[in-house]
Amino acid sequence: MTGKMDISLPNDFFESVLNSLLEQIAIIDGSGSIVFVNQSWKDFGAENDGDKEIIWEGTNYLACCGSSSEDGEPSVKTGIENVISGKIPNFLHEYPCHSPDTQRWFLMRVTPLTESHLPYFVITHQNITDRKQAEIMVTLASEKDPLTGIANRRKFDLFANEHWTINLRDSTPVSIIMIDIDLFKKINDTCGHTFGDQCLVKVANVLEQACRRPTDLCARYGGEEFIVFLGNTSQQGARKVAEWIIFNLRNMKLFEDVDIDMPYLSVSIGITTSTPDGDTRLRDVIHEADDCLYQAKRNGRDRIESSSDGDIKTCFQQTNRK
Repeated sequence: MTGKMDISLPNDFFESVLNSLLEQIAIIDGSGSIVFVNQSWKDFGAENDGDKEIIWEGTNYLACCGSSSEDGEPSVKTGIENVISGKIPNFLHEYPCHSPDTQRWFLMRVTPLTESHLPYFVITHQNITDRKQAEIMVTLASEKDPLTGIANRRKFDLFANEHWTINLRDSTPVSIIMIDIDLFKKINDTCGHTFGDQCLVKVANVLEQACRRPTDLCARYGGEEFIVFLGNTSQQGARKVAEWIIFNLRNMKLFEDVDIDMPYLSVSIGITTSTPDGDTRLRDVIHEADDCLYQAKRNGRDRIESSSDGDIKTCFQQTNRK
């Protein structure tokens, strides 16, 4: 007795197994021609191409694949060809495949058909949308300030470094605005931390409204301090943004219903503008904007100080502070 069971399987047994799988599966030969597709492959094609009668067998899959890749990775066509030629054992490729009303992502795998000396290769497409959406949520959470909902310092650093490089390439100016809520400890001590948190959220909302372009970003930089990156923006343009921020915060009249001897929520602002070059570092520009901010604090708060070529200048000052 060998211990093996003699089981006779119907001829279409393995095809039925493949058709029961949710993954879209195709088998191609060494030339790239499709010799088999399962039912999930056919259904997906019919749902997305609208052609239920398409005959997949005999279609050259390589001819359907792009020959170039935008992100610098090997193209799908090259990846499949490398598996066919034996240069690599398998090929993996994640890609978006969004429908008009749904965002979807898939993982493509290409592997040689194991246990076979025949030149056949298995292509599968697996829906990984749930995983990708979870990854996106984790990324967003790691880059967002939980209280205000705007970017946190980590996100700002990533964005600023990327866009600093873009402005370096284009020889366009970058403006950094540093904002700090005046007398924030007094606000917390007098009105409570809940009201203080509300003030932080209000400031963040105004900053978001000020950053309208894809080249702009505002972030909570720490405590009651905020930072704004303005790409391709002169000092004059940055000053207008800063004045708009102060104007809108003053007109919110947040202190009308609380007992505090402050007429409105005020902020001190520092601005530095620099055109990136090989010698200028982003961190130095941020440091200079921070110096301008604390110059505004030293000069009485509720004002804007800016610097150009290291020369700190007062560009806005409240003269009617009650």
